[in-house]
Amino acid sequence: MFESSIPVPFYYWTYIRTHSSTKDQNNSTETSTNSWLSNGVVIVGINTPYLKTPDIKNYVFCKDVCDQVPWLYRLKNTRKMHSLGYVFCCQLNEAMENLPEIPEHLGLID
Repeated sequence: MFESSIPVPFYYWTYIRTHSSTKDQNNSTETSTNSWLSNGVVIVGINTPYLKTPDIKNYVFCKDVCDQVPWLYRLKNTRKMHSLGYVFCCQLNEAMENLPEIPEHLGLID
């Protein structure tokens, strides 16, 4: 078909670490976040719009915690649209177990 091609990863991801506390957007009071969130969250996208909805569960390799991250609330519905590329979130340790390209030193950050 093509003489040369560029491999495209099935998953794309980014690691984001938040502060240990955050302001509640509704009443501007400071509340502590989930303890796992202070270690960061890995946002993972499935790099294909061609998956069928029932098949997506076979490719989500962690408990999806996006709904527990306050600044991701706005994406609640659009991140699950497989035609846009399904997005889910993992705790750092779960992502590291499933995405070998995540640098090991991220697990050592405190």
